[in-house]
Amino acid sequence: MTIYIEGEERYESALNVLDKIVTDKLGQMEDDAFEHCSAAEYEDIKDSFRLIKSIVLQYVANETVKELIKNTKK
Repeated sequence: MTIYIEGEERYESALNVLDKIVTDKLGQMEDDAFEHCSAAEYEDIKDSFRLIKSIVLQYVANETVKELIKNTKK
């Protein structure tokens, strides 16, 4: 599945676009955690953010494959 990036006038994989969005948002959250948490808490939070990102991207990849299979069967 591809998405047209308006303004940049190009197409990009939906998964790549989502990866960038999730990375940016979690990066902002990680920066906030760095400012407000102890070093030990920050390391735990950073690991959690990595896990969240992998779960979100895996879910989207699975849903994309399901959609492709459904569209192929038509």
